[in-house]
Amino acid sequence: MRLLGPDSIKFLNGLITSKLQPNFVKKNLTTLSTNEREKDKQLALLDFTKNNWGIYKECNYMEDHISRFGTYTGFLNMKGKLLTDSIIYPFPFVVSNVEDKKFPEYLIEFDTHLIDRMERTFKNHKLLSKVKFKHIENSELRTWDTCITMPEEFQLLENLLNPMQKMKDGEQALHFAKFFASLFFQGNEDKLKAVYFDTRLIGDMYEGKMEPMFRVVTDNSVDNINDIFNCTAFDGNSFEKGTTTTNEIQQKRFKLGLFDGNSEYIPETLLALEANFDYFEDTVNSDKGCYVGQELTARTFATGVLKKRCVGISIDEPSKLQGWDRSKYLNIISKLEVQVQNQDALTVPNPFGSSSKPVKKRTRPAGQLINYNGNVGIAVVRKEYIYHALKHNHDIDAYIELPNKETVSCSIKLEWLDRFREEPEEEQEEDAE
Repeated sequence: MRLLGPDSIKFLNGLITSKLQPNFVKKNLTTLSTNEREKDKQLALLDFTKNNWGIYKECNYMEDHISRFGTYTGFLNMKGKLLTDSIIYPFPFVVSNVEDKKFPEYLIEFDTHLIDRMERTFKNHKLLSKVKFKHIENSELRTWDTCITMPEEFQLLENLLNPMQKMKDGEQALHFAKFFASLFFQGNEDKLKAVYFDTRLIGDMYEGKMEPMFRVVTDNSVDNINDIFNCTAFDGNSFEKGTTTTNEIQQKRFKLGLFDGNSEYIPETLLALEANFDYFEDTVNSDKGCYVGQELTARTFATGVLKKRCVGISIDEPSKLQGWDRSKYLNIISKLEVQVQNQDALTVPNPFGSSSKPVKKRTRPAGQLINYNGNVGIAVVRKEYIYHALKHNHDIDAYIELPNKETVSCSIKLEWLDRFREEPEEEQEEDAE
């Protein structure tokens, strides 16, 4: 969908988990964070109602800045459950001047089958907001997942991410966007309509645990993004161009506990923090104030009570899952599962003197399988299993229960859990107990 108008930022800020207004901090009982950091005064003075200036990014790992690269975010329902994840792009990526248009303009990406639901949501919340939104047909644009591996002498993160953080107004952000477009797509800059630099797990990227990934939106004249890739910055260095499959990209994401679109999970079944939004850069904000679904998210932030997280798992016999219609998540049972009871005692006291039957023990699933691709799946798993794997340095063996009572062996992989080591030691031990 395409969204434009002087109230675009204010309108979106009330619908998504990311913070798009640096000069708005809610200070009352529902404030999500007690950690106040000094805001960038230059950013706070910007007028976000005029011109096609880009998008504000308030970050944890990086510095706050203005960008023309998209931002990953989430739309929640009133109960704080994830309706859909989304990418919001400043649109178009490159313009001749930020003052060419009177108002900010954005492209909002989500799965096609949600278009009617999202249009209703936007109409219901528009009220007196000065915004216009329009459905853009799939045939008008094309979307590409892209990985650019640079020569050793050009450190991609140091030469792109570090300068990007210094952009503090729309003109600087536009200048940087033009630099990016001419560096990698020289002569074809006009075909780029939007770009997202995937910084969700920026810490892992800096540590070399994952490759820098881009989402590039082009016009419909591009049949293969390799055809318009043209980097002439390195004399004597020619780039090898290749194509990967959507399956391979999805498997890479699932290992890291990452979604891409509403078709990969059941809408309104996961909390934003269960989907690890608080681990992602510039995705969920702790002090932005009211937005749809904010109350439960605020309570989870304030209390720290979160029972599950999305992680990658390996699956031994994925062929057994082919009949699964994915309308309901499948339970994952761990071989470490502890039998729990509804009461402390085996029997419930009866006030009339006769003994009651013992309470039946029940087995709590270790988690639920959300989706899979080949031998890699993405699951929401109880935190105590994650911390057990980290504490004892080994995988957690488990099995998936199918509707026909068959089972499929799987494993919660230690090597895919690194980011959760950042949790406080004391909290890990308490959760494990």
